[in-house]
Amino acid sequence: MIEKKSAAVAAKVQRASNIELLRIFAMIGIIISHLTFSSPHGPNIVAAHNYETFYLVFLQASGQIGVLLFFLITGYFSVKRDFNPKSITKLASITWIYSFAAFVFALLVGVFGLGQLFNLDAAHTSFTIQNILINLMPIIQNNYWFITAYIVILLLSPALNKILLATTQKRLAMVLSGVTIAFFGLNYLSRFLNLG
Repeated sequence: MIEKKSAAVAAKVQRASNIELLRIFAMIGIIISHLTFSSPHGPNIVAAHNYETFYLVFLQASGQIGVLLFFLITGYFSVKRDFNPKSITKLASITWIYSFAAFVFALLVGVFGLGQLFNLDAAHTSFTIQNILINLMPIIQNNYWFITAYIVILLLSPALNKILLATTQKRLAMVLSGVTIAFFGLNYLSRFLNLG
């Protein structure tokens, strides 16, 4: 009896460590993707059609894959969990506090003329209606796209969970594979052909 329990615990630890390893790879991919924006081409990596462009597009895609993995891991652990509106409220509150603190910091940097030191331009350090709205309503204004997308997924999760639990694994795998291939294929083509 004790051996069965210890084997079950070992299997859970193995599964959790596999997921944690996947999460680490996702984080590394996201960091690498963000670093590519510091390359000479920056976000406009389609400036030259050569092997460097292909390489940078591949590295930026690693961040998109990382984000996708984070959403999949969250979904994996949330599919059988009950919907909790408090988690959304808590996340929104933390996001608002962070956004407001960053806005006050940027304003202070602007007032003291330290924008160059912190690599902030006048658009981020000015006291405008647009900056106030973006920072007082960061989720509605999509100031932090990942948080906005995450909250939308959390709000949709009860319906998504019902659909997932009613779908066969084979059909779900086919749909996810098709959507993933279409998303990354269209994204790569649009960047490489400079369509958007």
